[in-house]
Amino acid sequence: CSAYCASILDVLDLYRPFSRDHHAEYDWKVLCQLAGVETDSLDTQAEDQCLQLRAIGLVLEACPASEALMTSDAEQKSPFCHLLELFARRKEGVIGKSAASLISKLLCNLNVLEGYSMEVDIWMEKFRLGQCLNLVQLLLSAIQLVVKDSNRLNSEVMRNVMYLTTADGGQSAMDLWSLLKQSLGTAENAKGMESFGVSTYFSPLVPAAMECIKDSTDTVHKSYVYAVIKAILHHQQRPLVFCNFLHRNSKSLSKLLLSYVSIWSSNTLPVTRPMKEEGVKEFFSDSEQQLERVFLDILYAPQRAKKMASSTVRSTVDLTSCSLNECRSLFYQLMLYARKLFEMKHVAHEFFALLQVLKDVFERAVELRTEKEEPGVLLDALLRDDMTLSAYLRDAQDCLYPLACNYSFFLLDTINHVMQHMSIIPKELQASLS
Repeated sequence: CSAYCASILDVLDLYRPFSRDHHAEYDWKVLCQLAGVETDSLDTQAEDQCLQLRAIGLVLEACPASEALMTSDAEQKSPFCHLLELFARRKEGVIGKSAASLISKLLCNLNVLEGYSMEVDIWMEKFRLGQCLNLVQLLLSAIQLVVKDSNRLNSEVMRNVMYLTTADGGQSAMDLWSLLKQSLGTAENAKGMESFGVSTYFSPLVPAAMECIKDSTDTVHKSYVYAVIKAILHHQQRPLVFCNFLHRNSKSLSKLLLSYVSIWSSNTLPVTRPMKEEGVKEFFSDSEQQLERVFLDILYAPQRAKKMASSTVRSTVDLTSCSLNECRSLFYQLMLYARKLFEMKHVAHEFFALLQVLKDVFERAVELRTEKEEPGVLLDALLRDDMTLSAYLRDAQDCLYPLACNYSFFLLDTINHVMQHMSIIPKELQASLS
C-alpha cells in the first residue's frame, strides 16, 4: 500500500512542472487518471478503499484549486462527490475517518469557508449521525451553490453580522472583551487580543443549505439542516446575530425550530414551550437531548425548578457513555444555556446545576483524553467564553455577584483538574492562562 502510494506521489511530482503555466492550476481529472483513482468502485474491498483514499489525498495535495475539486460535470464526478459517497457508506472505522478528514480539508480550503473549521466539523458530525445516503446530494448541492455564488452568500452573512454588531449585536453591556478592546493603546496589543474574538458567527454554507431545502419535500434533508443549525446556535457566543438571520429567512425553517431559536432572540420567552422535532432526534446524542429537556424544564417550570437539586440534574444527564465529540457538543450547549440562565434572575440559581454538569463533562473529557485529543482545548474555550470574560465585572452589590464568585471557584478547580492530566500545554491555552 505504501509503495503504491509512494509511486503515485512520484508520478504527481513529475507531472507538477508540466501541469500549469503562470496562471493555470492543476487539472484534477488528469491527476486522478495518473493516480489510478477508480472512484466508481469505491464500495468494493476495504483494502481498495484505503488505496483509493490515499490516492485521492495525494491528488488533493497536488491540486490546490479546491473549487475545481468540488463540482462535477457530465463526464466525471468530482473527487468531493466520491468522498462524500464513500463516507456515507463507511462512516465508522479508519476508512470513514480518513474520508471525513479529506472532506473537511477540502471544505476548509475553500476561500469562502476559511476560518470556519469548527462549523465544518458540525456539518460532518451530523452527516455521520444521519444514516442516509441521500444526504450526499444535499451537501453537494449546497457546496456547489457556495462555490458558484460565494459573493452573494457571503454578503448575506456579513450583512447580518455588521447590522447587529453595530447595534450591539446582542452584546452585554457588561462585557470584558469590549472593554479591553476599547482600552488597548497600540495595534500590536490589539492584534494580540484579537484571538479572544472567538465567535465567527456562521458561514455561507448555512444560507446555501437553507436555499436547498426551501422547496424540498425530503424530511431527512430538512432534519439534517435543522440539526446543524441548532448545533451552530449552541456554538454562538452572541447568538442574536444568528437568530436574527434565521428569523429573516424563516420560510426555510420549521415553526418548532424557530420557537427554540426565539429563546435567544427576545427578552421574553416564547409563550409555548418549544417542542422537539421527531426527525431531528437521530442527529443528537441522548445526553444532548436530556440536557435540552432539563434546560426547558427550568425555563418553563420555575416553581418546580426552584426545588430541583443539582444532583437531580446530574442524574438526568447521563455522561457515562459520551464520546469526545459528544463532550464537545455538550460543552457548547451547556455554555449557551448557562449564559441564558445567568441573565434571568428568577432562574439564575439553577446556573449552579448546569455548572455541575459542566464539571462532569470535563471529567469525562479527561477520561477519554488521547495524544491528539486533549481536554485543554475545552478549557481554552471555557476561558475565552464571553461569560468568563464578563463574570469578573460584577459589582459586590450586584445580585448576581455570588454566582460570579462561584463561577470563579469553578474555573480555578477546572484549571487545576485539567492541567494535572495534560502532557503539554498548547500555545493558545498558555495565552488564555497568562
